[in-house]
Amino acid sequence: MAAANVYMRYRDRPANYSEDDDEECEDMFDFVTLLAITYLSKLSTRKKKTKRKKRFWIQPSLKQRPMKTQQTTTNDAPNLESSGTNFSSEKFHMSTETFLEIAAKIKPFMISRKSKRPDRITDLHRLAITLDFLANSIQQKHLAQNHHISKQVLGVILDEVCLAIINGLKQEVTPVMNEENWLQVARDFNEVWNFPHCLGAINGKYVDIEYPRNYQTVFKSASRILVTGVADSHYRFIHFDVTTCDIQENGVDFPSTSFGKRLFSTDNVLGLPGNQQYGGKYNLPFVYIADDAYPLSTHVIKPFHSGDRELSKEETIFNRRLHHAKLSVDNAFGILASKWRCLSKRLVLKPDRAKLIVKACCVLHNYLMTQNTYLDYCPLQFADYNDQGNLINGKWRSDSSSNAMLNSQVGFDTLMDPQDDSAIETRQILMESFSR
Repeated sequence: MAAANVYMRYRDRPANYSEDDDEECEDMFDFVTLLAITYLSKLSTRKKKTKRKKRFWIQPSLKQRPMKTQQTTTNDAPNLESSGTNFSSEKFHMSTETFLEIAAKIKPFMISRKSKRPDRITDLHRLAITLDFLANSIQQKHLAQNHHISKQVLGVILDEVCLAIINGLKQEVTPVMNEENWLQVARDFNEVWNFPHCLGAINGKYVDIEYPRNYQTVFKSASRILVTGVADSHYRFIHFDVTTCDIQENGVDFPSTSFGKRLFSTDNVLGLPGNQQYGGKYNLPFVYIADDAYPLSTHVIKPFHSGDRELSKEETIFNRRLHHAKLSVDNAFGILASKWRCLSKRLVLKPDRAKLIVKACCVLHNYLMTQNTYLDYCPLQFADYNDQGNLINGKWRSDSSSNAMLNSQVGFDTLMDPQDDSAIETRQILMESFSR
């Protein structure tokens, strides 16, 4: 009330307001300020006194970690080298030896820790935790409980290990391609899939992301990741791009994607080989094959589109051959999404962490497909296979109906489809050769 009275007197001061009256008001304002500071100080002290004390410095369940890891083989990452058990073959889709090889390759990229605490989380255990999340689609809170760590520590582990996997293995599994590498890819593709002058098959899939509550905004609570992959004849990704996009977008401009920019660059950033002779009289460029969602261009060949007309016999044969060869990338994504189950559902993660996880899955897929023990990862008949001339669906297709990633369809804006003469001519020549 005293402060209000002073303010009212100051506001309604008369024209003959004197300096003495002004000094009186200033003294009163100082007094009110002092009262306010004293009140806030007492309020702060009261809050400190009433603050609830922590019941535990460390949760009892987390303190059990050393005991639990000695009793449970699935969590026994610190003792893997001496255990000799093949625990990871079924759960992590790899042998114990492969697990330890990966751990050794990514170790230089892990954050060095000098702690000697008996309950510390070792690098091997961190890798096991990360693979458990990637391969088994376990909710984060349940995964943290299973490994006796907090959710906050789990997030740090996922970021660190996924980045180490990418940096430690990517150069080995996706090397920089030169002309000789590309020619070998084309030879393999022609031998396995009976499609000449092909450098790989292109496809794209979406992984949906739901932002955590503390990351959501009024305008945005979800997005999705576009994974563009180029597969070789053996279901490995020669290239893969992982980019975030708006969940409301119905189509993407392919030339504006990371891979599209490199493909359509005039500087031949991808190092593609030049035109070579085909059929004894044609000089054709090497191409990627794709479905109708991609633009027809010099290095991208897609099926003939019927529209309002009926396809000719030759066009139908060409489309059938192209569809058969494109099964290479379909199987690559099928194996990827079936083995790394975290991709089969919506990821409740921040976008940056989600991108790291998707990239790590692609790198691990390539690495395991190039090892001598790849049958631990992709057993016989898991991918599509040929049985006496009949194409049999692989086992990964049995659960594809419930796999969100495999059911996603990437739409590209084909209104900018250049339909250049060289692409039309290349497709026409291949069509004629397939019909002979």
